[in-house]
Amino acid sequence: MHETSELFRQLTDKYLADTITAPEKELLFSMISEGACLPELEQIVAEIWEQPLTAGEDIVLREQIFNNITARRTKVKQLNIRRWLAVAAAVLLLGAVGTMLLLKKDRPAPLAVVQPGGAVLILGDQSQVPLDSNGNKVMSQDGAHVVQQGAQLTYTAASPASGTLTYNTLRTAVGGQFKLILPDGTHLWINAGSTVRYPAVFSGNERQIEVTGEVYMEVQPDKRPFSVSTPHETVQVLGTAFNISAYNEEPYTLTTLVSGKISVVNSNNTTVTLRPGQQATVSHQPATNIPVKEADIEQVIAWKNGYFNFENERLSAIFRLLSRWYNVQFEAEGKVADLQFSAVIARSASLDKVLSELAATGAVNFSREGNIIRAREVKH
Repeated sequence: MHETSELFRQLTDKYLADTITAPEKELLFSMISEGACLPELEQIVAEIWEQPLTAGEDIVLREQIFNNITARRTKVKQLNIRRWLAVAAAVLLLGAVGTMLLLKKDRPAPLAVVQPGGAVLILGDQSQVPLDSNGNKVMSQDGAHVVQQGAQLTYTAASPASGTLTYNTLRTAVGGQFKLILPDGTHLWINAGSTVRYPAVFSGNERQIEVTGEVYMEVQPDKRPFSVSTPHETVQVLGTAFNISAYNEEPYTLTTLVSGKISVVNSNNTTVTLRPGQQATVSHQPATNIPVKEADIEQVIAWKNGYFNFENERLSAIFRLLSRWYNVQFEAEGKVADLQFSAVIARSASLDKVLSELAATGAVNFSREGNIIRAREVKH
């Protein structure tokens, strides 16, 4: 939540300074309309009202608007909360002058927010521990003290590992994300529908974990090398931050380096070394080379920061991503899957909200039958 709050504050600061980009503005509007960062929004509105009046600004008008906002905030009915959000957003983004008209105008209520899913922890004896994203647990595993606090699982080495390493597996649900802190202090952000297998306590001269799906990692510097294995590659690091997207249903595994230095090795033992800002593409089919290109880091780790960021993305790829988050299936008619879209949308948005954003382009429309979403290209 702290990272989301920080992002929200950065976006509002950019907006008020008139330095915000079009994708950032779209994300800010989406976060406000979905009711994200309510305390931060309240604080920003209060700060605006405490600023000195500008020339030509009506103090009576300002106080009327502020009183209207605070009065609505104290009501507990959902409709009133949403109305307050809409009013506060209008004040924040449009300024005080002329906004009294917005106070009297009905605004459509935001669509339902999708709540994050949980995860399951599979222990060394194969017993399973469900982890609700709002739960709290304390466990012990082969010399490790394990604490769950909400959507975060933290391992602390209480004593050296005894004999054979005990491996745990953390598997996130569809529509869920979890943070994992390993016993060496390495931080992992685990995306929906992903799995990480790791020892409860690291021992020996190296640190090894296994990943499927998508994980962002900040590896704790250590004299022992750190390696990450996926079904199609091995990543070797010492201390760095990087993102791995290794979903089996995708044609490639994408490894993107944010800072530090890593080497990527595919199944044919082809090796490339990345510098910050580069992305390696490892084919899930046998290949002798590993293409490397410059990456848009903000887009790559958008999921970690709480939003979707599509940049000229084929609809087929968007569908696979949405399927993992909303637990639905997509069927594309004709050549609609090849259409490309660009959008920035908060991951807290409902599926209906996301589909309406895509349909607003006028290129595609959607129909739903149960858990199946059908997409059709709009002919002009």
